[in-house]
Amino acid sequence: MTTNISATGAAGVAGRARGRRRSFLMAPADNADLLRKQASSGADACIICIEDAVLPERKAEGRRIAAEALNSHAYGDKERFIRINGPDTEFWLDDLEYFTKHSPPTGFIITKVKTPEDVRVVARVLQTLEIRNNLPVGGILLSAYIETAEAMRNVYEIAAAHPRMANLHFGAEDYTHSIGATRTPQQLETLYAMSRVVSAARASGLEPINVMHIVVHDMEGLRASSEYSKQLGFTGRTCPTPRHIPVLHEVFSPSAEEVAYAKEVVAGYRDAQKRGAGVYMVGDGMIDGPMIWKAMRVLDRADVAY
Repeated sequence: MTTNISATGAAGVAGRARGRRRSFLMAPADNADLLRKQASSGADACIICIEDAVLPERKAEGRRIAAEALNSHAYGDKERFIRINGPDTEFWLDDLEYFTKHSPPTGFIITKVKTPEDVRVVARVLQTLEIRNNLPVGGILLSAYIETAEAMRNVYEIAAAHPRMANLHFGAEDYTHSIGATRTPQQLETLYAMSRVVSAARASGLEPINVMHIVVHDMEGLRASSEYSKQLGFTGRTCPTPRHIPVLHEVFSPSAEEVAYAKEVVAGYRDAQKRGAGVYMVGDGMIDGPMIWKAMRVLDRADVAY
């Protein structure tokens, strides 16, 4: 029997996500200078944080400064996400109302998500605000930060909570605090959590995005931890500085060797179809369905037609 791998089936691994979110450059909503540098950076996406990065007494001013940046800076093709306050705070509704009215972003990132209902509540409010502000209904994406033990218990349901969902972000600092663990360079304390986030994201057609490397000048550590993240299945990371972007793009983009091998696998599949073969060889390795899916995913991420 011939292995039947359709283009539709291969695309299912990417789902609703764009597939090129390798870097998310984060900046505080109330820092106009950093927002300007963020907009002119080479990041795939920008995260404007109105949550922990902005003091409670600065929330309103932060929204105003961020909206002004969104409306005045040239972002090119960069996606623009607003990291809003958690649904258990007094600020999240004001965040949604202000930005949908004054500067609608690509999406909102919900922090401190604990249950799928947290996502659905935000989605319902967002739909009302889109209608009120004459925006396309469903046009604004949602993502969720998984950063507590309770969220980890519900992570699969959170990932599948609503069609607007695009990414799952892992928040290691809050997560390790919630379970009483200590952060280490080896990251063994977060291995289970990271693997669970990746699996839940993939199961729902979302992109799994890992936590930033907070030591700004440690480029060696950034590369090593990013390569580890990629091995686990993450497709990108947040970052605190534009200096990290080239490393993230290199690590989370398919290498020339990966692309060349993927082309061989797909070409072999075409030939195997003609011969009616279910499996075939590439070099010394036997190839079947899962390896073909992986090859197609590599070519998708490298923007290589097949």
